[in-house]
Amino acid sequence: QPLVENAIRHGLEPKVDGGRVDITAVRDADTLVLQVRDTGVGLAAPSSDGARFGLQQVRERLATLYGEKASLTLEAADDADGGTRATVRLPYTP
Repeated sequence: QPLVENAIRHGLEPKVDGGRVDITAVRDADTLVLQVRDTGVGLAAPSSDGARFGLQQVRERLATLYGEKASLTLEAADDADGGTRATVRLPYTP
């Protein structure tokens, strides 16, 4: 939920013509891969401390629950729509 909030607040709100947020979940062997992607202003835009704080909170929660088996990455989307992609990897057990 904090990743979706960040996508809206820091990606879409500053973009005059709006955009979209896509949320996907796929299983990759023994890993669940969750992605929150926006088509907003991207990572080049100035970030407030709130965004960093929110991401740090997510990373701390993942570490507490799953240790090194989970991760969070944030990267620029690499297509014409632009924006940012946050990817969470969690261990998957059926």
